Amino acid sequence: MSDRRVLNVDLGDRSYDITIEKGLVSRFGEFIKPFYKAGEVLAVITDENVYELHGSALLESFQNAGLGDFELIVLPAGETTKSFSYLEHIMDSFAEMGLSRKGLVVAFGGGVIGDLTGFASSIWMRGVDYVQIPTTLLSTVDSSVGGKTAIDIESGKNLVGSFYQPRAVLIDTALLKTLPTREYGSGMAEVIKYGVLYDRNLFEQLFEKLPPEDMGEVIYECCRMKAEIVKNDELDNGERIKLNLGHTFGHAIEAKYGFKKYNHGEAVAAGMMICAKFGEKIGLTKAGTYEHLRTLLHEYEIDFIEEYSGLVDAMGRDKKSSGDGVSLVLIREIGDVFVRHMSFAEINDVLIALELNDNGKNATDLDKTLDFQHATDLAKTIDSNVKSSTDIATMIPKIIDEFPHGVITPPPSKSISHRAVICSRLAGGGRIDNLGDSDDIIATNAAIAEILRIEVDDEGNFKIPDHKIIDCNESGSTIRFLLPIAAALGGSYEFIGRGRLLYRPQDAYRRIFEQQGLTFDHTEERIKIDGRLQAGTFALEGDVSSQFITGLLFALPLLDGDSEIVITTPLESAAYVDLTLDVLKAFGIEVQVNYDGDSNAANVIGYSVPGYQTYRPTDYSVEADFSQTAFFLVAAALGCDIELKGLNLDSKQGDKAAIDIIREMGGTIEQDCGGLLSVQGGEHMHGVTIDAREIPDIIPPLSVLCSFVDGESRIINASRLRIKECDRLSAMVSELSKIGIDIEEGDDYMIIRGQKSAPGGVTVDAHGDHRIAMAMSVAAYRCDAPISIRGWQSISKSYPTFYEDFSKVRR
Repeated sequence: MSDRRVLNVDLGDRSYDITIEKGLVSRFGEFIKPFYKAGEVLAVITDENVYELHGSALLESFQNAGLGDFELIVLPAGETTKSFSYLEHIMDSFAEMGLSRKGLVVAFGGGVIGDLTGFASSIWMRGVDYVQIPTTLLSTVDSSVGGKTAIDIESGKNLVGSFYQPRAVLIDTALLKTLPTREYGSGMAEVIKYGVLYDRNLFEQLFEKLPPEDMGEVIYECCRMKAEIVKNDELDNGERIKLNLGHTFGHAIEAKYGFKKYNHGEAVAAGMMICAKFGEKIGLTKAGTYEHLRTLLHEYEIDFIEEYSGLVDAMGRDKKSSGDGVSLVLIREIGDVFVRHMSFAEINDVLIALELNDNGKNATDLDKTLDFQHATDLAKTIDSNVKSSTDIATMIPKIIDEFPHGVITPPPSKSISHRAVICSRLAGGGRIDNLGDSDDIIATNAAIAEILRIEVDDEGNFKIPDHKIIDCNESGSTIRFLLPIAAALGGSYEFIGRGRLLYRPQDAYRRIFEQQGLTFDHTEERIKIDGRLQAGTFALEGDVSSQFITGLLFALPLLDGDSEIVITTPLESAAYVDLTLDVLKAFGIEVQVNYDGDSNAANVIGYSVPGYQTYRPTDYSVEADFSQTAFFLVAAALGCDIELKGLNLDSKQGDKAAIDIIREMGGTIEQDCGGLLSVQGGEHMHGVTIDAREIPDIIPPLSVLCSFVDGESRIINASRLRIKECDRLSAMVSELSKIGIDIEEGDDYMIIRGQKSAPGGVTVDAHGDHRIAMAMSVAAYRCDAPISIRGWQSISKSYPTFYEDFSKVRR
């Protein structure tokens, strides 16, 4: 039985149907044929990614429908394609193929292709028919419906465009199965927006996640709501403005980062969150709306950070701005929104108050005097008051004009140090040699000590505090390793942190804790847990961070009963779990690895963990860190005259893969009988494809190496880089571009076209991330002029002595 749904967008003589069906791709040609005039030109515009995935199916459907010859225009994927230069390219292509007003154009792709194709069609010979075939969830529920077409210019997004309706919209939900997680989440942000706008029931239903290919009914409801609005307000003069919920702030965030850091859906998600918090702040939004919306957005792993600084300037260039203000779409409650015109001064005052609150500053006095006046002077005053000497220090760039030479001993492994500290604390003794002293290890040591702390009252009696605050600083390993340990010991805990730490997903633990009846309250300020974990079976997907598995492996031996971790999908980052098992074994903890077949990582299906175990005090020595070694391996491959000592080439550290990758690129790596490791790169090194899924921490240095070898390199499956200390994918693309590297970014990949050297001579930014600072320091070696790095102090997170090792001769 067909699951086809057909919806008519009623616009009189410009009406058209939206057809939604799983598997429709095989019949696209049949649905397009009524709009095609025999003998005229049929042009298909798509992008490289869509054409690679679905191009053959589309073209086969055209052939089956007898559409004959057609012209194909394949463009690069990404927001930067929505520009004047590619619009001109399309115009030239239309002229060369002889497209007349009687021809037909097909947009086959996401929102960028749909917007660009629609605008090109609207202005070619004053209008040629076109059909929308959206291939992303975002474009199916948003840009393909309603006739808005546009391109971006430097001043802002969608500032040049027209209203031009398609002849038809064809949606195959099966195509959504191929979307990367990040792209699908971007579409879900727009779907969630419809629930916030008009349908609370739809909003609540979205907590029950459906497979992408079964989203037909949800897509139909979103399109139905939009079609009704377009019918009554086609030219966006009234009701249709509500569809801009989250877009005013979202577009400002996109513009702030040059449309590179966030995709459209992520920016809209951040914009909606700001709207909710903004409305609650001034008493116009129902209390709790912000938290409820945040919870649903995080269910779909939509990654964003609410930002406030610099937004008002970008909003002034928004299409919806008028005079000294803009019409904001605000939320009364889920399912009910309203429009309020506010001056930029008013908006800026509220944003300042929100930023103060989020930074932990006391904004009480500001709240009392919030009369929306003199916002600019107020902003300057606050800015001057809150900057500490540390903030100012991080603004002073470091010039990179010295490079390593001689013998270098890499620092101890941060991954192993975390594990050894935890096990030693749980054992109550033992000595750890070669323990790291980075900020992350200090955070873990202090946090596990606080979890285990017992107070002594005035009478000498021992007692466990009723509530403990556990500060994890900015360490993802600390918070994920220790949450289940705290739960296993029982009681009430509040985990806090810095930077992006509390924005990182913790849903794997949320599900486990809530299934056992524990409280798990996760906000952007803290995670509160209350209760005691019980022995049992714990199901985890294999593609979640291995930190969740490690955390449970630490905790389950402490429980009163045997437990089992079941891995429900193929295990990724298995090397990190193996590290955990090795350290646990050294401290007397037994864990059985369960396989489905041969004993290899690909066949791991879970872990059996006996309860009632006791950690045994042990003297333990931490081996050198391959994550940090990777920066020096790359430096050596690029020509630095260095050797490395103290490395265990039999290590189970996953980041040891850097050695194999350098060899694959044509480098040679040898270790002599004394343990010194030497690396030779040279002219013969070439580009490769690097899978980042298992090794996200060494992608920054490897992307530098790819920048200075022959040919093109691709770094794929890199979406996890976006949820580190910064969005490392965008950060490396941004900073390598600054020094002159030809590099581009996709949802979960980078493409790097290598060259012998780069101009340099610029200041780059570390984005608050230690690995970006270190990677760009290595890149400076191949720059024709020195570069400076702002925010280089972030190295203290993992390698405080990096610049001592990097700029001095070692013997």
